[in-house]
Amino acid sequence: MKKLKTFLETNKLFFEIAWKKHKSYFFIYIITTLYGFISNMLLIYLPKMSLNAFLYKEDLWLGVGYICGYILIISVWAYVERRLTLKQNLNTEYISVELREHIYRKMNENSMLAFEDSSEYDALQKALNYTYVGADEVINILSQMITCILTLIGVSYIVGQVSVIIVIIIFATLILSHLCMNKVNDLWFKYQNTERLPKVRLLQYLQRLFNEKDYVSTVKLNEAFDYSIETVNEKGMAIAIEGNKKSRQRFRWNYLAILLGNVQLLSAYLYFGYMLFAGQLDVATYSALFVAVQQFTQNFNSFLGLLINLKNNVNEASFYMDYIKDEKYVQNGTEKIDNCEEITLENVSFKYPNQEQNALNDVSFTIHAGSRIAIVGENGAGKTTLLKLILALYPPTSGKILINGETDINDVDLSSWYDQLSVVLQNSVNIPLTLEENIAFRGEKDIDSGKIEDSIRFSGLEDKIDSLPKKEKSVFSTRFDKEGVDFSGGEKQKISIARAYYRDANILVFDEPSSALDPNAEYEFFKKIYELGRDKTVIFVSHRLSTVVKADQIIVIDKGQVAEMGTHDELMARNGIYCEMFTKQAENYIGD
Repeated sequence: MKKLKTFLETNKLFFEIAWKKHKSYFFIYIITTLYGFISNMLLIYLPKMSLNAFLYKEDLWLGVGYICGYILIISVWAYVERRLTLKQNLNTEYISVELREHIYRKMNENSMLAFEDSSEYDALQKALNYTYVGADEVINILSQMITCILTLIGVSYIVGQVSVIIVIIIFATLILSHLCMNKVNDLWFKYQNTERLPKVRLLQYLQRLFNEKDYVSTVKLNEAFDYSIETVNEKGMAIAIEGNKKSRQRFRWNYLAILLGNVQLLSAYLYFGYMLFAGQLDVATYSALFVAVQQFTQNFNSFLGLLINLKNNVNEASFYMDYIKDEKYVQNGTEKIDNCEEITLENVSFKYPNQEQNALNDVSFTIHAGSRIAIVGENGAGKTTLLKLILALYPPTSGKILINGETDINDVDLSSWYDQLSVVLQNSVNIPLTLEENIAFRGEKDIDSGKIEDSIRFSGLEDKIDSLPKKEKSVFSTRFDKEGVDFSGGEKQKISIARAYYRDANILVFDEPSSALDPNAEYEFFKKIYELGRDKTVIFVSHRLSTVVKADQIIVIDKGQVAEMGTHDELMARNGIYCEMFTKQAENYIGD
């Protein structure tokens, strides 16, 4: 019952979208449904009428007229159907796009914890699959089922005029056939959506080793092609072998269903053949009955098959709606943040899903507006995790992060919080659109060209972009545009820096912002960062301690805890972890 309720909810949403914006969607299906029934009836009666005209010399031209009229009807319909199909395909895509938007919005509402959960990826893929193949199918199924029902009523009447027993036999054998088909469908659906899906998703990910530039480089440099291809082939063949085994099981049940269908055909044909031999039927009526039995069988099988498809759709719809309604990872605070004067962490701890150890333990400190805060520590100490909690990408496992001393970050409206932030993460994303779109993350009509120029200048990309024929209109990456441009790691990072500057927010957050920059570029960048810090809050993670000397406060993270806090001079005087790290780095630079 739960799945049926979910199915009705999902398709209610689908129908509402279709009716609101694409009413022709329903009109087209009404036309095709009626034509399907009329066409089936013509196939039964036309042979009888034309044979009567030809055999009994009623009217030669009448027989010719029957045939020509039928050919004309199907010819005109072929054209009309093609036009309707094109229109319907576009309608379907419009609706599917809106359904996918619901999923993408849900993904955007979820915390990043959702992306630490492998089962969430499977749920996401199932939900997306429904928007591509399942959402439109239900009304298509209902349309075809109505056609089948109307045809079965008409054919049952025709055949029942001659023999009710034959109608009963056909019904009985076809129902048995359906039970076999239903059995194989349950087995196949379970295999496709539970056992096979995660394996296919893994295989598709591994195939990046051969078609994604960064992955290909890694394979080449590690001389790992043989290992990689062996792994991919092994997993691909394992899926194929398992699928073949399931297909053999499917074939056995399918073949039993075919045999049952042939039994009812044999019974009907022998019975009507006997009646023709005994003179109880004329040739024209026998011809009509012959076609009628075929139509009955085809439409009954189609109807039962459509029931199976409808059952599958019920299951697939539950994938979609369950994902949309799942509140497990949703961040849905309502408190608006208009200005951030203070960020306070009170005994904050965090543990990633399926991990035994906490990534952060009992972290407490306060960041005041206008201050320049540096977070430092060894690799794996928890610096980036701490930053992600402040950014509200992850919720704390325990403890609180308070905005302006009173509003828990879990209760904050995230849109208003992100309005306060300009962020550069370690793995910032650039997309294959124009450079100005990458910087602004806005459509061309919404881009402020003056701010684009300022952002490019701030990031240090001015000379590079001025050298390009299309300047900031150049497309990022040559993978999708032969006139596009590829960037080095440092230049990609500068695009991310330009993006953060373009947002012009009150809080600037940088996670290893200079990791791909050369020393000169790094020096210039941090010089600008400290200048910005005069009227903005700046929070940054850096592994190069020479860049944090001028910070107002340095927070040293060690094994997930705050080990030390203070200015550079204070920490050096303490002669602790920071002093040791700074001294070692200075010795390395002097040694170089």
